[in-house]
Amino acid sequence: MSEMPDEGLEEYVRDQLAKGEKVEKIRKNLLNKGYPAEKVDKAINFATAREPGSSPVLETLHQRRTRRAQERAKEEDLVPKKISFFKKLSLVIRKPSIFFEIMKHEPGTAKAILYFVTFSIIILLLQIGIPVIKTFAVVGPPEAIIGGITGAFGIASYLLVYIISLSVFSLVVFLVSRIFRSQVPYNMSFKSVVYAQTPVLLFGVILILLDILFYLISRLFTFEFPLLANIQQYLMIIAGVWSLILMVIGVTRMHEFSFVKGILTLVISFGIILGVLYLVFIVLLGFPLSISSLTDLLGETGLQGFLI
Repeated sequence: MSEMPDEGLEEYVRDQLAKGEKVEKIRKNLLNKGYPAEKVDKAINFATAREPGSSPVLETLHQRRTRRAQERAKEEDLVPKKISFFKKLSLVIRKPSIFFEIMKHEPGTAKAILYFVTFSIIILLLQIGIPVIKTFAVVGPPEAIIGGITGAFGIASYLLVYIISLSVFSLVVFLVSRIFRSQVPYNMSFKSVVYAQTPVLLFGVILILLDILFYLISRLFTFEFPLLANIQQYLMIIAGVWSLILMVIGVTRMHEFSFVKGILTLVISFGIILGVLYLVFIVLLGFPLSISSLTDLLGETGLQGFLI
């Protein structure tokens, strides 16, 4: 049987509530007067007709953020509805907390995969266009189109490895989240990781468009862009950092973690992936893996997109 609260404290809390004072202010005043937090919380629970063994009525910072994200998600009126590709793209960029709160209600992983595939198709179509535009006048239409399709096959292979890598990483995130007592299914981890790749995929599209644009300008005005490669590199770094931030928000929302737990989950997951790659490389080649070799390996496996 739970211990009863101090009757004087409970009566004081009821009086203050009757006067319109907020619970946060009442609790703060009592703590400032030297009352133990446990007794204050117990009095508040009884005064507000909560269960004696329940947690304090006050919200933590994480609970407050979650509640506000849920309220804003309801205001968007999108939770029960089918959300289009472009609406998802807009929300994850502009309002990531609301977006991931909404995605908690999206069943399975099929729609997240479809989102990735849609982006992949856009990238493939644009990738076919680059060699066609650059070689059309030199080798003629048939050869140019063949060159474009050949290049697209290479990109398609990379994207396939990319989504497989994301799936494996999502599994690691899911398993690590169990350490922090998360009870959500695997699809929540998968959606957190896949939707967080939006900046990398979006910037990939933008870079292809910039490549085509700069090529056309250079042909028309005989003007070169020597810094284009540096610009592309910096944009992808920005995209990678942005994706990491979205991943933290996604894991936090999907698993109902605090930001600290969300960051720890990802740090441990990245550590496991890097550790496994390192050990595999040692076993296969018989010597330690250098930082530069590790970077090359990540690029070949599609992991570099979200490991920067």
